[in-house]
Amino acid sequence: NNFSIYEKVQPAKILDFSLKDTFVIENQPFVICWKAINFSKAYINNEEIPISNNEYIAKIYGYKQFTLTVVNEHYKDTQKIEVLPIKIPQIMDFKTNKTHIKSNENLVLSWNTNDANRVTIKYDDQEFDVTKKNSFTLEPTNTTEYELTVFSIDDLYSTRKKTKVIVVKPIEIKYFKANKERVVESTKIILSWQVANAKKILLLPLQKDVTNLKQIEILPTQTTSYTLHVSNEVFV
Repeated sequence: NNFSIYEKVQPAKILDFSLKDTFVIENQPFVICWKAINFSKAYINNEEIPISNNEYIAKIYGYKQFTLTVVNEHYKDTQKIEVLPIKIPQIMDFKTNKTHIKSNENLVLSWNTNDANRVTIKYDDQEFDVTKKNSFTLEPTNTTEYELTVFSIDDLYSTRKKTKVIVVKPIEIKYFKANKERVVESTKIILSWQVANAKKILLLPLQKDVTNLKQIEILPTQTTSYTLHVSNEVFV
């Protein structure tokens, strides 16, 4: 009697085909986990993958479907997963129409964003939803830092950018005087001054920068009228 002895082939079966992390970020590497039994070869999207490694690393831009197929001599099993990555919101531009302003002067903040589901502006412990806007107008009274934040879907990811606007105080010349009002030609006199909130100080008609001085000695050769020209980022 002849006997045929053979080993029965079990069906190939996928036990798991899933994402390692709950969320996938667009254009960033992510891991697909898989597990199967009774197979000799495995494929993801028709690409053969090592059967000794149960993790598959991918990177996508936009929606994509992944198909896992495992096979043996007689059987095949297939599972699919769909992946829609989250777009990281970006701030392309965040600027002000002026970096230095007078108190209560109109200030315009403007911005451009990409892939933002929600947009907010925060300053002075206040937060405003500006999702449907691309500019914001206000009248600050103090130097303030403004923070623009863009959020992805479900606020899972956010990006921030800050800008600072300086409110400049008016210039004040407290005094400008000479130690002598009448002098003989080429006699030394001292001009002195006290100024508040100045960025630059010029002594005219000498056109001399005296920003870092509080007084100066001069030798006038003729009757001269001296002027202190004071300015800052806003006021002249």
